[in-house]
Amino acid sequence: MAKEVLLKTKAQLEAALPMPPHEIDLNFKFMFGGMGAFARGKMFAALLGEDVAFKLPPDQVEDAAQEGGVQWVYDDKGKSKPMSTYMIMPRHIVADPEKCGYWMQLAIEYVIVQPAQKTRPRKKKA
Repeated sequence: MAKEVLLKTKAQLEAALPMPPHEIDLNFKFMFGGMGAFARGKMFAALLGEDVAFKLPPDQVEDAAQEGGVQWVYDDKGKSKPMSTYMIMPRHIVADPEKCGYWMQLAIEYVIVQPAQKTRPRKKKA
């Protein structure tokens, strides 16, 4: 995926951020061929080129679908893997700072109150 496209999408999210970045410890990491957006160390969005998938509260998934959002399905070595409550929002919503900020705030508020995920032990190399 072109780094320039991801950086443009990152800039759209930063412009729509509904709260000061220092309050949520905002950062971005390149991963899975795209980029992850993190608030207080917890991923709230996946940047997939020009598309953005927000991790939404389960009770907001249907509302996101009504706005044109679709569930993110990740291709893992030829197998389709649905990504729980991640919804890819239409590009016109991501491009609109007010609308994008609304969905981003839902995602951030949802993830920052979730318990930390347990880490899996790494396999030792033989």
